[in-house]
Amino acid sequence: MAYAVLVYAAPESLRGLSSEERRSLHGEHQQPPGSVSLIAHYRFRPPRTATTIRVNGDEVVKTEGPSADSSGRLRALCVLESDEQDAALEFAGQHPAVRLGGTAEVWPLIGAGEHDRGSRGHRGWRRRH
Repeated sequence: MAYAVLVYAAPESLRGLSSEERRSLHGEHQQPPGSVSLIAHYRFRPPRTATTIRVNGDEVVKTEGPSADSSGRLRALCVLESDEQDAALEFAGQHPAVRLGGTAEVWPLIGAGEHDRGSRGHRGWRRRH
């Protein structure tokens, strides 16, 4: 099964670390536990570079910045493949940002052609007219 891991960094979590310590931390999470394959890893640019899109009636509204405020900054997106959810959770817990006081959300993903048997009434994407 595929998992998305959203990593949130604690404010000021890297303050006081040398460049060498930062490089070491970033290299650690590139080596996942044996039963996890790291498919992709992306770091997010600063929140000021995000754009939020909403639809209000027939109008598309664009707002600069992320859609939600949180105590941590959305720092990274990792896509994993693992037969064991516990292994994906272990990977998330070992991420440097999490170890430095941040948090991670682990989301099971539904691939193209798959159906989410856990949701009721979901029929996939629907186009608004």
